[in-house]
Amino acid sequence: MADLERYLRRAQDRAKRGLRNASSSEFAPWMLFAGTSIHLWFLPFAFVFLCACTAVPERLPPAALWTLCLVLSAAALWVFNTQTVPTPFMQWLAVIPAACAGLIMRRTHNALLPPAVLALSGFSALLLGIDGMTIQLAVAGLAVVLAMAVRLPQSALTNFLSDISFGLYLSHPAVLAAVLYVVPIGSPLLFPAVVTGSLAATLALRKVLPASV
Repeated sequence: MADLERYLRRAQDRAKRGLRNASSSEFAPWMLFAGTSIHLWFLPFAFVFLCACTAVPERLPPAALWTLCLVLSAAALWVFNTQTVPTPFMQWLAVIPAACAGLIMRRTHNALLPPAVLALSGFSALLLGIDGMTIQLAVAGLAVVLAMAVRLPQSALTNFLSDISFGLYLSHPAVLAAVLYVVPIGSPLLFPAVVTGSLAATLALRKVLPASV
């Protein structure tokens, strides 16, 4: 009984310290750029990038738009791979090439070309030994090309996967934190446990808040 009380007391102390540290981090000024959690850094990035896009004239010639985006993307990846930038701006730099590809897709007639160039550039940079975010961007570009080129018929399965995808993304950090208490990093059970837990959490939340997840 005494051992159980000591264990519960230690667990309570750890929880209090975690809440205190999380609270101090959540309300730090730099968190204005990272979102309500560091995992949601893409929300302020999307807002800032879309605001910046409004400064790019709609009638800008395609060649000028491509040049602008290629220079911006190359500069972002150069900084990402050679400099030390505080969180979350390192994450911002990593996705600027993908965001620029999206901007070109919106403003040009050939929507397949920008992600194809992104994929080709990423794989080429990887072959040259530049591995900082290049494989992620290459795979992302290739995935977009395949998604646009290969049209799958809509079905109950595709609708279900589409409906739960964002919920899985939002819930998996909390599920991962919980699973790590019982499944160590490196275990082959970690990935299936997190996927299963995230799916269960998403489905449960959809029962309570169907419009949100």
